[in-house]
Formats: sequence, structure tokens, C-alpha cells
Amino acid sequence: MEREKRSKQYSRNKGVLFERKIAKMLSGWWGDTFSRTPLSGGWQKKREEGKRVRGDIITPDNFPFLVECKKRELWTLDNVSKHHFVPLRWYLTLEKECGNDKKPLLFFTKNNAPIFVMTDVFLSDSPFNIRIMHPKKHHGLYIYDVQDFMLLMPAGENL
Repeated sequence: MEREKRSKQYSRNKGVLFERKIAKMLSGWWGDTFSRTPLSGGWQKKREEGKRVRGDIITPDNFPFLVECKKRELWTLDNVSKHHFVPLRWYLTLEKECGNDKKPLLFFTKNNAPIFVMTDVFLSDSPFNIRIMHPKKHHGLYIYDVQDFMLLMPAGENL
């Protein structure tokens, strides 16, 4: 029982640290303040001083994405083209939460792996991108290395 409790606490802490890291990266890239949503997305509010409070990261109103962060060991890029690719399921859930005003932006990683971004935004100059088909819509979804995404996606871009 105690071991299970410690394992859950470690998993939660791992997710919190990853969310903070992504918020810091987004702040540096976009030039505005991003922060982790209290209770990891479980706390939602319509507006708070010009910030949109949905998802895992509190974003400025002019940020075109709703952000979800996942640091879990359940996936591998080897099965990216299969329908049971776990990040694809995370993305589809995020897409439902977006509404009409935001696009989904999923950051995901696992221990000892780079950080990846999944979105429906195509960046043609990326040296690393993986294209998968959206299972319900007829367009592609793209997976990028986070550094490539932030380098090639202009900050302040209105999509």
C-alpha cells in the first residue's frame, strides 16, 4: 500500500515538473507569461487578468493553442502509425476540450526521451516531423521535436 502511494506521488510530481518546464519554455518563446494550471487542468476558470485558464497551462488570450502536457512511459514512436498510439488518444481528448477558439497543442515525453509536440499545424522546414492521419477528419497531424517547433513556428502567429 505504501509503495503504491509513493509511486502515485512520484508520477504526479513528474507531471507537475514537466508542466512547469513547458510553461517556462512557452514563456521564453512567446514573450509572455505562461504558468501551470493549479490542480493540473482540473481547475478551470473563464478569465483571469487576460489569461485563458483551460488545459494544463494558463495561456495569454492571444495564444492560439490549448496546451496539454503528458510525461508518461506508455508510448513509443515505433507504433506511431497505429490507432492505439497513446499520444494520439491524448490529442483527440484535447481536441474535444478546445472548442472553436483554440487549436490543440500536445507536449509529450517520457523518461530519457526528447520532448515532442503534436499539432495539426504543418511546418514545412522542420528537419524532423512525423505525419499521421487524423482518424476522424481528413487531414494530417504532425509530431515535431519541441525545439524545431518553437524555432519554426513564429511566436505571435495567428492561425
